[in-house]
Amino acid sequence: MTSWNEIRKAATAFSKRWRNAFDEKSQAQSFLKEFFAVFGVDAVTVATFEHRVKFADGSQGYADCLWPGRILVEMKSRGKDLDAAFGQALEYVRSLPETSQTPQAIVVSDFARIRFYDLANDCATTSRSRSAPRSRSSTTTSRQSAFRAPTPRKPSLIMPPFKSGARTKANG
Repeated sequence: MTSWNEIRKAATAFSKRWRNAFDEKSQAQSFLKEFFAVFGVDAVTVATFEHRVKFADGSQGYADCLWPGRILVEMKSRGKDLDAAFGQALEYVRSLPETSQTPQAIVVSDFARIRFYDLANDCATTSRSRSAPRSRSSTTTSRQSAFRAPTPRKPSLIMPPFKSGARTKANG
């Protein structure tokens, strides 16, 4: 298991490395592989990229990343509407053919902002890169287990926010 110090160090390096990322089509998969690695997770072994989802009307879409039973990620280019991305992700979740695939969380991001929606506990957290203004809800405590390997007990699904070393009231 990855320690908090390792996660913080990796998150800081990740934030710096990706601070200028902006394009969903060319950068999303690399971004997500490195994002998962911050938490010690090899995305290639646990998730599917461009996961095909068939809708009830016969059309189909592609979720950017699905870790079955855990997390669905929908990426957008920088500055795009993350509320719309969340709506799109919810449609993917509702259309998954097997309940075992239903994620317990949704992550949406435009590279500058990362929103984490804990579907099991009906809450959300927003984190921003160092170059973007910061805004976080009060739900930003104890957040590492969303990226742990599945365990038999019900996991806690809040992840650590990305921060660049600055201290706030929320993080001490």
